[in-house]
Amino acid sequence: MHVIDQIIIVLYVASLLVIGWCLRRRAAGSEESYFLANRGLPWWILSMSGAVSTYDITGTMWVISLLYLYGVRSMWVHWLWGFMMGAFLMSYTGKWVRRSKVITGAQWMRTRFGAGREGEAARGVMTFMAVLFSVSVIAYAFTGIGKFASFFVPWSPRTCGVVIIGVTTIYVVLGGLYSVVITDVIQTVILTGAAIGLAIFAFLKTDAAGVLEKVAAGWRTGWPASVADKVAGGWDSIWPSWDMPFLVQNSVYIFGPFLVIWILKGVLLNAGGPAQLYDFQRFLSMRSARDASKAGGLWSFFLLSRWAMCMGVAVLGLTLLEPVFSVEHAEGVLPEILQRIHFPIGVRGIILAGFFAAFMSTFDSTVNVAASYIVEDFYKRFLRPKARRRELIYAGYAASVSVVAIGIVIGLGQKTIAGIWLWIMMAYGAVALIPNFLRWYWWRFNGWGYTWGTMGGVVVLFVLTLFFPDWKETRTFPIIASTSLVCSLLGTFLTKATDRSVLERFYREVQPGGRWASVARSVAQKSPDFKKDSTFGVELLNTFLGIILIMCLYLASVTVVLHMFSTVLPLLGVSAVSSGIMYFTWYKKLPTD
Repeated sequence: MHVIDQIIIVLYVASLLVIGWCLRRRAAGSEESYFLANRGLPWWILSMSGAVSTYDITGTMWVISLLYLYGVRSMWVHWLWGFMMGAFLMSYTGKWVRRSKVITGAQWMRTRFGAGREGEAARGVMTFMAVLFSVSVIAYAFTGIGKFASFFVPWSPRTCGVVIIGVTTIYVVLGGLYSVVITDVIQTVILTGAAIGLAIFAFLKTDAAGVLEKVAAGWRTGWPASVADKVAGGWDSIWPSWDMPFLVQNSVYIFGPFLVIWILKGVLLNAGGPAQLYDFQRFLSMRSARDASKAGGLWSFFLLSRWAMCMGVAVLGLTLLEPVFSVEHAEGVLPEILQRIHFPIGVRGIILAGFFAAFMSTFDSTVNVAASYIVEDFYKRFLRPKARRRELIYAGYAASVSVVAIGIVIGLGQKTIAGIWLWIMMAYGAVALIPNFLRWYWWRFNGWGYTWGTMGGVVVLFVLTLFFPDWKETRTFPIIASTSLVCSLLGTFLTKATDRSVLERFYREVQPGGRWASVARSVAQKSPDFKKDSTFGVELLNTFLGIILIMCLYLASVTVVLHMFSTVLPLLGVSAVSSGIMYFTWYKKLPTD
């Protein structure tokens, strides 16, 4: 790598540290300032920050590996982490979260279940799950950024991971959410430019026919014809295939059962609120429910360049590299391509800065939100309830560093990105999936149901992880989710319902949908003038239209790189029809609060 490229990367990282240092006083004004930026940031900036936080380098390497191995059909895999979240956020979950008016998702439990024992129990469980999730994501990020950076510097993946994470932690700790959001905006601009540039380069340098020949030849090398033909035969199809071979740690499985679980999990995940903890934080930071809805609408559009770039890198890998179809090789396609292409001096540095930005955008959000849970829902709640502002800010610093250190230790034991990502999404993700869904849509579901359901899932999760580590997600996910459901129902029906006044206040303030008829009648009797801003039926219609709109745009951004214009044009046409309908059913009916 040329010295000019190295200087660009160093200057970029240094600028982030300067931003964190400059914003440290503003962030230290209060807990709400440090963790929510005083709810004063514009909605489009928060939307940009939240969207780019899902644009991590580790996940990008994984996305590229799937496109490299399975082609356009691999887009359906991403239902498992809730990539349709934008449709739910814009339609209703974004405004529901903002109306809660709390600092963390754990504090939200008191809004839903009250300040009594059931609310406190649910809050404690949520805090535990938040920290566990954050540590796991940091371990996942450590694995990916170390693997990526080791292609460009003469250090081991572990050393690269420790150094990069250490530098990133400094500006996150100093500046709180202010530095996270401001740097995310900068990173979005850099990342989008790098992504579009790579996608255009791939569009100009490759063609679909040549790529498909490489795919067919590559799969036939080292794999039986029965596997190779099924994968290569539909590599450029936008529709999933039930019997397509799917690799998990290089063992072959049938794609269909995984797909059913992924879509079911994705729908429940998105319907249960913002999919990631830092997404929840972004919507708590909005100025109003109206801003939250608009931010949800813009959310997915910031990610369009990511999908085009990922397909671009995948086809460049198939064109320029010797095709080897294994999970480990596929995860290294991105850094190999960036090494292989002869960029003009300075361009490689800008592109690499963009990918480091992708890592930092996810990492900084994860660390900041983990610290908020530890400080607000553990330190202040149990250890120092009368702690002053400065002490709580310093506690936030310590919490951030501690979470990062634990995540690095766990990450040292990981070998592949796919392994830890699938564990987070399908094993850990099954634990609270049902409780998180029920808490919004069923009035009778109480704090004990949430606590029992989540902890029941946690117990089964650790038993399966420790004693049955070789079981795949199609086996572990139903077991964990079913246990969580049974425990949720037992905890709910064996204990009292949540206090009626708590439920009525929650219904008036948040305006949820689902099975709330009895509470709605009570509210109508006591507050005859109360009226919800929208019916749940319209919100579900907008969600359905939003899913169609987003899925078509994502598929169009992928297929255009392959010159598949006969597919791109109908996808754009369907997107236009969906957005036209939503102008009247969604935009014209945005909330006024």
